[in-house]
This record gives sequence, C-alpha cells and structure tokens, in this order.
Amino acid sequence: MDVNSRVRHRVPDFKLTTFFGQLEHIFLVRIPTARALGITKDTVVLLAAVRNCNILTKNDLDMHYYQDLGRLDIVDITCLQCLVARALDDKTWVIFDRSGSLSRAVVAVEE
Repeated sequence: MDVNSRVRHRVPDFKLTTFFGQLEHIFLVRIPTARALGITKDTVVLLAAVRNCNILTKNDLDMHYYQDLGRLDIVDITCLQCLVARALDDKTWVIFDRSGSLSRAVVAVEE
C-alpha cells in the first residue's frame, strides 16, 4: 500500500499491508496484441472485485472483527493470498485467518 497515495506529487512509499475482504466477482480480460502499447502477444489477465472489511479490532489469536463492508476494489487476482472463514458473534463478524497464528496444528492426546 502506498502510504503517500493521498498526497499529490509525493514519491510512492510502499508498505506491506494485510487486508480482509469479501470476493464478489472474478473477471477474465482478454487483451489483444497492441504494439503501440508494447503488448506483443494476446494476453489474459484475471482480476478480482473485492469488497473491503472495515476491521474494528483483533485479538491475541489474530482473529479480526468487523461489522461493515467498505469500498469495492478491483485487484490483480495474484494479490489474493488465502481463503478465510468468518462467523457471526452477536452483531460483529469474526474472521478466522488460518494463514497466521491459527495455522499451527495443536494435537490433544487423551491419556
């Protein structure tokens, strides 16, 4: 994410940022050869329409909480990293991200 995205004429300052969102659509775009644009062969691009979750807070287990969805962003589908689950807790949604601290398996052995 560009920290300076809202400041005109500022050099981009990119920071690695995690976002959570709801996948709404997947688009397949066929781009024909266009030498004027430097596209030397037919190309296929996959884009994803993702509605951002407005994260309220998170806990020690890296579970994120939200109530509302925000803006719709169109991104390169390779930006999507993993699938997560969610559950409704009263009026707040809880995101279970198994790529973080919840990804470690715990084995409970009964004796």
